[in-house]
Parts: sequence; C-alpha cells; structure tokens
Amino acid sequence: MFGCILTQAHNKRISGYKTITKEFRHFKTGQNFIKGVLVGKINFENEKHYHLQFADILEGENRYLNVYFKEKNYEYPYLFESDTKLKGKPAFAFVHKYFEHNPESVNYKFLSPSSNKIPPMNFFIEAMNIPQTEISFPLIVLNLGFSNIYTSSISKIIWQNDINEKISFERNFSLSDDNTIMPEIKYKKRSLFKLILWYLAYIIILPFDLITCPIQLILFRNMVK
Repeated sequence: MFGCILTQAHNKRISGYKTITKEFRHFKTGQNFIKGVLVGKINFENEKHYHLQFADILEGENRYLNVYFKEKNYEYPYLFESDTKLKGKPAFAFVHKYFEHNPESVNYKFLSPSSNKIPPMNFFIEAMNIPQTEISFPLIVLNLGFSNIYTSSISKIIWQNDINEKISFERNFSLSDDNTIMPEIKYKKRSLFKLILWYLAYIIILPFDLITCPIQLILFRNMVK
C-alpha cells in the first residue's frame, strides 16, 4: 500500500536476497549445458524416483545438486545439495539463471512447453556433441529455469529403449511458485548473518513509514495529478 514505500522496498530486497537462485552459478552463453549422472532409482516418500546428480551448478567447491523426480509425473522434483559425489550413467541439464528466450536453441526445441514438434534424439546428440560412449538408456535431460525470483521451472525429457530397440520419449514440465521446495540448498553465497541484519532493520523502517505515511500519501497524490 502507498504510504509504506520503504517497507515495500525492503520486503522486495529481502525476498530477492533469500532466493536460492543466488546459490547457482552464473553461466555465460553456451556454457550452461552440464553433464551429470543418473544414479538410479530410489525409494523416496514411499514412491519410486529417479535420482540425478550434477556438479558445477552450485557456486563453490564440493557442492552437488541432487534431483529426485517421479517417472511420468508433472510434480515439481525435489532438489537438495550434498557434498558427496556419486557415480552413475550420463545425464544432462541446461541451466538458466537469467531469462533467455531463443526458439532456435537446442534446449528450447526439446524442453520448452510451447515447443510442439520435438526433433529426433540424434539431433540432440549431434548438436551437443555427445560421444556415443555416453549414450545409455534411459537418457535424461533436464532444463532448470531459475530466472524468476518467485517462480522456478524444470522440464525433463526421458528417452527409453524397449526390448524391440524402439526408442520412445516422455516430456514433462513442472512449475513451482515457492522456492521453499528446495529447503536443503544451503546458505553459502548468501549470508544468514546479513539476512538477520536486514530483518532487524524493520525496527527502524516500520516506525519511520508509519510516522511519514501522511507525507508519503500527499507526495504520491501530487505525482499522479
């Protein structure tokens, strides 16, 4: 509401600072394609989930991003970090920390929910220069979008090879309105101490806004006349 300008600005500052996107690396154009591993399938919350792990996505050393997701399900995957590197079959991910809309990019053609026609798997393999020795089924590719402070999205595509050597695929898109879906992404790039200081600043900001509220309203009305 108008009349509480400093409080509103401070709320946005804190929301932006708390977001987990600050823990993710900033990728230069063309360097956001990351190789990880498919660890396998695990039991998580009494259901079968795929377990993927990626290094070099989070800022800092010995930080590994783990992803649990159900097969053929549109629920947002569960993400957490660990300091233990795991082994598995090759898996891949595109990571977008900042907004990017490029219909000509490989990840858009395969993983964007608005992309209706999906090219063959071999197009992806050739375009991303993936050696044949790294192709195994299921072949899983994720697209992690963290460009929005309040919303994150993950698309995933899975290629399977059945007993008749016929390749099939499944593509899902999941959207989360709450970054608390990733509660175990630690504060490393962010500072809990700094965050506490910003919360303590409300002790000064709130009384100031209340006292100056009439003046702020008058100034606003004059500005919109």
